[in-house]
Amino acid sequence: MQDKNVISNEERTRKTRKALIEAALSLFVKKGYGATGTPEIVKKANVTRGALYHNFDDKADLMRAIVDQECAAIGREIERQSTGLSDPIEALQQGSSGFLRAMGKRGRAQIIVVEGPAAIGYGEMISIEDKYTRKSLKEGLEFALSTERIIPLPLEETVDTISSMLDAVALKIEHGADFGRMETVVHAVIAGLAKRADQR
Repeated sequence: MQDKNVISNEERTRKTRKALIEAALSLFVKKGYGATGTPEIVKKANVTRGALYHNFDDKADLMRAIVDQECAAIGREIERQSTGLSDPIEALQQGSSGFLRAMGKRGRAQIIVVEGPAAIGYGEMISIEDKYTRKSLKEGLEFALSTERIIPLPLEETVDTISSMLDAVALKIEHGADFGRMETVVHAVIAGLAKRADQR
């Protein structure tokens, strides 16, 4: 009986966290983080205020959980698009396409590029992205550098530059820019990193 209660409590906690994250995500996308109050979140999630503070330290902690969840989903799509490709340039291009497609989920670019950094700070955003989206990009660039497929560039600065470009492009797409045209430009920029045959 005790084991069943433990499982029941764990399941209840999981469902409550899920409801709070989904409610907050919806409100943050619609109204913005700053304009959303915790009473609205708990009402939409149909839980008590105590349940919110039992599961999260505060509203920023809730945003932290949202960012982690969304970045993990984006990271999975990047991996799905780029895994198994032998050419590092193509892998980087397809990974970038995976990123942009995943960021196309309604409101996701707004959360990752605008609301998240404002809520939890740039440094913490980078720390979360380093576990997922930037991790994939860094690994792809490391592979391209190790195989001398791209021109020698400082790794961290290249990760920062391409990541910033992709964030900006994703936000533009969310606000109506044509996906295909933007994707073509991103692929061309990445192709521009490649070493020419006479440089190898």
